[in-house]
Amino acid sequence: MQQPKSVTTSVGKPVTFIVKAVSNRHLKYQWYKDGAVLAGATSPTLNLRKTSFDQAGIYQVQIDTVTNRLSGTNAPLEIVSQPASLDLILGASIAITSPRAATRSTNGIVKFQGRTSNTTGVSTLEYRLDTSDGPGQYQPVTGIKTWSVPVALVPGTNIFRIRARDTNNHFSAEIARSIDFVFLSTLTVIQVGAGKITPNLNGKSLEVGRDYTLTAAPASGNIFEAWTGSLTSGLPSLTFTMQTNMFLEADFLLNPFPAVKGNYAGLFYGNRGVAVESSGFFTVAVTDQGAFTAKFQTGTTNFSFASQFDGQGLFSGEARIPGARFSVTLQVDLTGADEITGQIVAGRWQSQVIGDRATYDAHTNPAPQAGTYTLLIPGTNDPALGPAGDSFGSVQVDAGGNIQFSGMLAYGTAISQGAAMSKMGLWPFFIALPGGKGSVISWLSFTNRGSDDINGALDWIVPAQPGAPYYPLGFTNINFAYGSAYDPAAAATNRVLPFTNGLVVLTGGNFNVPFTNQVILAADNSISSQSTNALTLSIKTSNGLFTGNVMDPATGNLLSLQGAIYPEFGYGSGFFKGTNQVGRIFFGPE
Repeated sequence: MQQPKSVTTSVGKPVTFIVKAVSNRHLKYQWYKDGAVLAGATSPTLNLRKTSFDQAGIYQVQIDTVTNRLSGTNAPLEIVSQPASLDLILGASIAITSPRAATRSTNGIVKFQGRTSNTTGVSTLEYRLDTSDGPGQYQPVTGIKTWSVPVALVPGTNIFRIRARDTNNHFSAEIARSIDFVFLSTLTVIQVGAGKITPNLNGKSLEVGRDYTLTAAPASGNIFEAWTGSLTSGLPSLTFTMQTNMFLEADFLLNPFPAVKGNYAGLFYGNRGVAVESSGFFTVAVTDQGAFTAKFQTGTTNFSFASQFDGQGLFSGEARIPGARFSVTLQVDLTGADEITGQIVAGRWQSQVIGDRATYDAHTNPAPQAGTYTLLIPGTNDPALGPAGDSFGSVQVDAGGNIQFSGMLAYGTAISQGAAMSKMGLWPFFIALPGGKGSVISWLSFTNRGSDDINGALDWIVPAQPGAPYYPLGFTNINFAYGSAYDPAAAATNRVLPFTNGLVVLTGGNFNVPFTNQVILAADNSISSQSTNALTLSIKTSNGLFTGNVMDPATGNLLSLQGAIYPEFGYGSGFFKGTNQVGRIFFGPE
């Protein structure tokens, strides 16, 4: 920042004060005279086109950014006549001989001296002192032809004004002289922990009211935590205005972040339950210096931001997108729990945040759950209240614990997700439906319980969508999801399900009664219908998903069939779409 400069000029001359500041943020300017706001003076340049004696004084500019406020140094304006003395109405003139204009003094008392010529009719001289506290009161000066007066200064710029008075109480115009009283105070700077503070201002006598900058740099293996003392800040670079008896402390800590560096993933939802706008999925990538990038996804919006954890692993701040503001608190666990927790508040909702660090590594710590799975999301028992058909998908888990899922919701919406598994085998499952038309959320657990290989409580919420072909009133399906291990290699040489004679049964989907087709599951996993009603069904043995169609015995129309095979359960299931309801397809043994 380039400060405005002091000016001494003659009455009637133009004066321009200029301040220069550089920032990547928007800057706002406001000029002041003798501490009072100058209306309309809001640019880097202050122009006084034709000066008068009442414009002499102390000028200062204040600059505001989004996060900080800077004050320029005082810039005195001294106005004199032509030449640098003032003619009295009686013909006398006053001149100030000491101190010189724009003097900077460290003494609190300064003697002003001068001479007066052509003193006929002059009864006395009198002076006043204008400071940042405002204009002073006139007081008499000792002497006329040769005069002097000791003046007690206040910190900052002082304007000394002197005038003559005749016996009829007529006053001359003033002559003014500015002087800066540089009040010094000792700054105490200490550091706690390993690091370096530059420049070294500890124990230095600094000018009160002047801006200074200190920078804290941690030693190797350490991090900067905060400035404390007379001021507090979490930023390594601290710009401050010197005050009397000022004390600053820079705190450094051993760096705790290398042990928690990594990628975290998890879910957030409200204490009162799951809602589309206030629940979702998040990831946080943490560096070995505690910097992080966070991404959040709800059923209706996405937002992301980057910031820095403090030395205790805590962040508290805001993230903004057009039309929304989110207050976010995050706490990364520094004790080895490989966990991140926190809270999001936006408008009237509040949600808890919990997630886990991805700890699996394909080379050093491979995930024991690596493999292929098929996932089942059962439908409702009442097709009028929600899809009766089963949603499904294929799950791939690699040795690094990375999960790739792709599937189909039971009214035909394709869904997919990529996520990381926690060391406890947890999968933060979240699907935001296109166009903000709902969401699916669950903590799914990879645990071989004998009855399944994946399981977890699940919320599937679809808000009302007037005019939608299926479920325009919306629905909330609170259910459990289940998964089965699937072995593509075994499926290449063996039946995917342990039977030959099977049934394909269709229920719901606007059918009043179920109808059944008898089928044969061959050794090569091809399926042939044994019923007169036309049916085709084909299994993709690489992932366990199947597609096909069947003739509606009532209308003769072909219905599309989609689903998945679940070896652990001994059957396959999926969905078909009726006129305005979704039905279930079951493929199992006779």
